[in-house]
Amino acid sequence: MARILVSAMPFSGHVGPLAAVAEELVRAGHDVVGYTGSRHTARFEAVGATPLVWRAAPDFDEHDLPATFPRLGRQGTLGVLRNISDLFVGTAAAQATDIAGEHPRSPFDLLVADAFAAGAGLVAAKTGLPFATVDPMPRMKQSRLTLAGMHLFDRPLRRQYEDFGLSTDGIAYWKSLMSRERIISASSPLLEYPDHPFDPRYAYVGRLAPTGTANSVGMPAWWPDVRAKGQPIILVTQGTFNIDPDELIRPAIESLAGRGVMVIVTTGGGDVSSLGDLPSNVRAAEWLPTQRMLPHVDVVVTNGGWGGILEALEAGVPLVVGGRDLDKPMNAARIAWSGAGVDLGTGRPSPLQVRVAVDSALRTPAYRARAVEIGAELQTLGGARAAAALLEALLPADPSTSLRDRSLSEVEGSDPG
Repeated sequence: MARILVSAMPFSGHVGPLAAVAEELVRAGHDVVGYTGSRHTARFEAVGATPLVWRAAPDFDEHDLPATFPRLGRQGTLGVLRNISDLFVGTAAAQATDIAGEHPRSPFDLLVADAFAAGAGLVAAKTGLPFATVDPMPRMKQSRLTLAGMHLFDRPLRRQYEDFGLSTDGIAYWKSLMSRERIISASSPLLEYPDHPFDPRYAYVGRLAPTGTANSVGMPAWWPDVRAKGQPIILVTQGTFNIDPDELIRPAIESLAGRGVMVIVTTGGGDVSSLGDLPSNVRAAEWLPTQRMLPHVDVVVTNGGWGGILEALEAGVPLVVGGRDLDKPMNAARIAWSGAGVDLGTGRPSPLQVRVAVDSALRTPAYRARAVEIGAELQTLGGARAAAALLEALLPADPSTSLRDRSLSEVEGSDPG
């Protein structure tokens, strides 16, 4: 049995995939520690992992980021850069301090981290422990602008290295966020742009979801009525991060009211009563067992969270995507490029924009055909079980050769690479 740290940024869309991997590692008999914010530790506990809470790292609320990171903005290029600099890069040394503080008490054999949780990589650089990245999102599209943007983080990353006592000589900082050994991608080859050079570190495993996800929420009482209507079913979701219904849910409801379709809405935890009186062809709930419903859904309207996109595609359902912040505009563009759906081009569409896009998705067989093709590939990639097997391959075959008992001071001068 190995002791494995699994680190996830404290966002629902990041914790879910990493908890799925943790579940499979626990099932394989390993002692797993799940490192994340206090609001998400229950997700790790539910799959049998021991929680480790952000302490030196600021334990923030994903629904109120400015309370902890005042500079953060959601819109535009400047907002994205500040998000990365302050939240993902700027907390790396503090994350590393938390992890390093736990290591001597019960040493780790392997560090596994969300691609945006940079602290584990700093600890790996100092200790020499095996380190793997689990990327809950697709690879970023290659472009001169993207590559130039990554170099903007050289200076803040250098500060994180220095704060954690690491040498900063000869390092490409923006490359150091990811493992040099193994990167496990929650994506599939059919969803990747052709301009990506071959990288032997990458392994595509498809959607990462805990086994119990499909049964965690019961079917709503109104579902049989929806099915009985015999009309196309449109699922509308705004994910779990940005759940302001004015952005996508209300325009979708207005656009599809009384139009010969049944609309089912999940608010992602938002108060359903805030939607007011619903049209006769609309049903809503805070949470829905989407995995059980999707085989009966004709189109998914979403704000572009990658986990929700993969869930729809795995079921062969075409998408209408309206992404506004963080990675969501890029996800929307990727779905349009893949041929599996429509990019609304905005996270605040008008009812007319939603209506035209949904009509197109319903009436264009090629969208469904492409979604089915991608879904078939996703189903063959193995998901969390395949990810766990890849991680186990990084463990030392002979425990006596493990670096787990080396103290931080022994490797103070280790080259972070």
